[in-house]
Amino acid sequence: MHLSKHKEGDEVVAQMVELSLRQGDTPLRRAFVSITPRKKCDRYTRKNTQIDVCTRGIPIETEVSMCGYGSRRRSNRPTTDDCIRINLSNLKQRGMLQRHCMARHEEVWSQYGGTIADLTLVTDVHCLEASPCLRITGSAFGKAVDCVVYLEEQPLPYGGERWFALCPHTGRRCTALVLPPGQTHFASVKGWNVPYGSQRECPIHRGHRAIEKAKARLNALSKYTRKSTRERLLDKLIEREVFVEDEIDKIAKMMYRYDALVLARTSAGTRSR
Repeated sequence: MHLSKHKEGDEVVAQMVELSLRQGDTPLRRAFVSITPRKKCDRYTRKNTQIDVCTRGIPIETEVSMCGYGSRRRSNRPTTDDCIRINLSNLKQRGMLQRHCMARHEEVWSQYGGTIADLTLVTDVHCLEASPCLRITGSAFGKAVDCVVYLEEQPLPYGGERWFALCPHTGRRCTALVLPPGQTHFASVKGWNVPYGSQRECPIHRGHRAIEKAKARLNALSKYTRKSTRERLLDKLIEREVFVEDEIDKIAKMMYRYDALVLARTSAGTRSR
């Protein structure tokens, strides 16, 4: 009776895990990262685990901040997902990087239902300033922001130009500027030495991120997009979905093996008594 109940509980837990991972439930998707057996040993070791579901099907939420997936170091440094990000490609799409013109744009960033930044972007491309620049003013994370980032254009071989920002820290060209929490000026990702959000995610989370990115690119395609380009994005989307499904199946098998080991130990302890 005890064995059958335990198996039924394991099936319920596995179903909960598979359902939550496939539906993208965040508290449960953070769980189940590499529960692997040690070589030549019957014990299991949990590497950097964030266990949100126990063997009896009771959800337990835990948070573990790590320096990177697969490492044992802990870090509270923010990632690019926590930073305010400005892409020069978005500025160009808004028409703010036209020659001999000045443009102004106001943008608000919100998180968890509250406003975290209210910034004004002003671009000057060979108008009043000798060099193209981007001036950013406003407030972010409760602090005043007032900085100037100089821009540089690179002519393209078939006409037009591509714009870059000169990082205030490194002086190198970049296409995106970030503002970490608690800072007052923008710089590149390498200038702030901020890790990417995907570096702290398990393979399943990275798979979900790739799926969302591929779907966004497919939805943004024009009706005049080439068929080969559209098929390439569809193939990438299907490949990521299959990868996530395979990883979920591996985790479910690991859970069954781990629960069987726990049951065997419990039964051995009961018999010894």
